[in-house]
Amino acid sequence: FWFVLHRTRTGRFIRAAALDRETLGALGVNVNRLYMVVFMIGSFLGGLGGALVTPVKTIVPGMDTEMIVEAFIVVVIGGLGSFWGTFLGALVYGQVLSFGILFIPRFSIFSVFVLMAAVLIIRPWGLLGRPLK
Repeated sequence: FWFVLHRTRTGRFIRAAALDRETLGALGVNVNRLYMVVFMIGSFLGGLGGALVTPVKTIVPGMDTEMIVEAFIVVVIGGLGSFWGTFLGALVYGQVLSFGILFIPRFSIFSVFVLMAAVLIIRPWGLLGRPLK
């Protein structure tokens, strides 16, 4: 996905639409259609993610909140706007949670929040994120 967004013409259009929709429309790009296609791809990926997690976790009401919190922690650890940072954040999150369950089962989720707090104190922009200019 990183390659598509940063190395293709369509990716340039998507990034341009996020920054300045009117100018992109003035250049002749059908912005409404572009938004529709991006929304369709995002919806497909969201549905695919739900279908892939269904065999692993039991689907219960309130599960969405748990997933959103996990995703937030991963992005904060890895760095907002960094694909590889998010990848690294997911690996670190999974390892810390697994070792937390192994060694301190009652406080395993607490260990993840301690890690997130440490990352925010040491590098507020995340492990592989870039500071805002």
